[in-house]
Amino acid sequence: MPDRRLLRATTKIDDIVDIDYFIDEQCGAPREMISIALFTFIQLDLRQFFVQEAYDEIGDLAIALDNEFDSGGTLAVAGFLATIRDSCSGRHGYNHWRSALYEALADSADFCAGGFRQLLPGATIF
Repeated sequence: MPDRRLLRATTKIDDIVDIDYFIDEQCGAPREMISIALFTFIQLDLRQFFVQEAYDEIGDLAIALDNEFDSGGTLAVAGFLATIRDSCSGRHGYNHWRSALYEALADSADFCAGGFRQLLPGATIF
């Protein structure tokens, strides 16, 4: 894959942590590559698969995120998530579902400011 971020994730915090995935058609990649990515994303229902995996992934980190927040606040959480993003991107590339997830989470002020707490044991995420 080129150095273009085709796969993106979004995070919205309301009463729940809402995660979604999409193919960024405006990323500047060649049209043929975008068409192939879209076709694969839709045909294999990767959106739903990635969303489910994302909830499992971040649910496992809820306590670590809470500890980061307690020790350094919003910036500590964002830094922790950015480090994981960089590790995932370095190992799997920018277009891996985990890289996209951690990019969205690290960039979400609401998530880093405590929205993640909805993921702590006993909280409902769906």
